[in-house]
Amino acid sequence: IHPSIHPSIHPSIHPPIHRSIHPSIHPRTLSNMGNNASTDGMKLVQAVSDGNTERVLRLVRRDPGLLRMQREGASVLHLVCARLQHSMLQQLCPLLASLHAPEIAAKVVNHRNGCGKTALMLLVTRACETPLSYATSSEQEPRHHDPSSSDVVCSINALVALAADVTKLDTKGQNLLHMACRGTQAESVAAVVARLLELPLDVSARSQDNLTPLDWALLGKHDVATKLLEARRALASEPEARWRISQRLLGTEYVWRSTCARLASNSLACVDRI
Repeated sequence: IHPSIHPSIHPSIHPPIHRSIHPSIHPRTLSNMGNNASTDGMKLVQAVSDGNTERVLRLVRRDPGLLRMQREGASVLHLVCARLQHSMLQQLCPLLASLHAPEIAAKVVNHRNGCGKTALMLLVTRACETPLSYATSSEQEPRHHDPSSSDVVCSINALVALAADVTKLDTKGQNLLHMACRGTQAESVAAVVARLLELPLDVSARSQDNLTPLDWALLGKHDVATKLLEARRALASEPEARWRISQRLLGTEYVWRSTCARLASNSLACVDRI
């Protein structure tokens, strides 16, 4: 059979199936988000890539199971975090919490992609390689904003509120502080590190390459992040700081015991008078 006659042989007669798919979307991702390329999974990935928040929310409300896809590859939250779609992420997280039980929502947000990263890990890594941004406001210029109100900090808060496990390590033994300090944007690194230090993370943890978050901050010349990490490490290791904390606790216990003894003696006095 001549190639120009049989459609399965000649490529010009048999067009590719995914011709209309966005070029930045890998076909493997599409297969992981749905049963085939014509399902809502493909439409959801396309909407995330286009930054169409309204369509993403509409698709998820119509089929909440799209957020529960945990096959090999990236989930919807991974795709949103990789593209730093902050507004979309901050609306997806409460929607996920409202559509699914808490244990299912926690399982979705803590799912690892093919590289062993959770959505929060991916967000921290990408954000610290990008200049710090803020939600658009007509009242204030970005330079007047507090870093704690930046887009990335609000996105971290949204994932943490969704029961993201902040203590997870990646395949190299790095925690979130390692990933943040390896970034290239000093302002973004400082804002993320300041937020992460409010979480139960070990500032002295060493990864498989025997480096701590402080080592990465020094290598990257992130002065603000370095000072924050040094202050936290000094507070955790300083004997005098531990002594002050213990004395404060002892003082609280003494006041409590004194109050109990005084109340008991007053009660006995009242009984005697009666």
